[in-house]
Amino acid sequence: MEANNIVPSNFTLGILVKLYGRRRQLDKAFEVVRELPRKHKFTVNAQVRTCLMCTCINNNSLERALAVFEELKSEQACDAKAYQSLINGCVRHGHLERAQILVEEACGLGREPSPLPPGQTLPSEAVEQLLRALASRGEMDRSRGQPAAREAAGREGAGGQEDLFGCPQHAQQSRRRLSRRRLQCRRPRWEALSARGAAPRRAPPRGARAAGMAWAQSSDPGGSGRY
Repeated sequence: MEANNIVPSNFTLGILVKLYGRRRQLDKAFEVVRELPRKHKFTVNAQVRTCLMCTCINNNSLERALAVFEELKSEQACDAKAYQSLINGCVRHGHLERAQILVEEACGLGREPSPLPPGQTLPSEAVEQLLRALASRGEMDRSRGQPAAREAAGREGAGGQEDLFGCPQHAQQSRRRLSRRRLQCRRPRWEALSARGAAPRRAPPRGARAAGMAWAQSSDPGGSGRY
């Protein structure tokens, strides 16, 4: 460009910033933003600084992006695009508290009015992305203690039974109550058969289910197999 006497502009500068950003040459992008306007006597506009801020975010340098944003604020050149880019970058890097502050600032929810130019508002996509990230982090916080409880219940629960409260004592009591109910269901049938003289002299077995089925078939002349 210099060999052909082509004077660069902010449009040219934005292209160079994007090019250096894709090559992971962040320092070179800052250098061209600093040197090129001074050499060719033009002023860097808000679009180029926003492009530089996005380049910092894409290169995992959120602190430098915040520094560029503060320069924009000092020049009163922040627009909705700059706020949206920085909010999305804060959400992407997990700085949700900083993103909340930026949303409140852009919407004028604090003590000072919104710094956005007249007629501009913060795009709803930035707010929706922040809300989704906050909801996702809330679900992660609530589920931090659950895997340990499920693991403990799985270790203590016999026969693959898991306690809903994650307590071994509750699981053992639940199994005892279940066994007691099974015996109570069998006892009336055995007493009825004993009254008719069809039941064996000994009590029904309390072992495996197969043994219970064998006892029921031998004590029921009709062969129903139910007990």
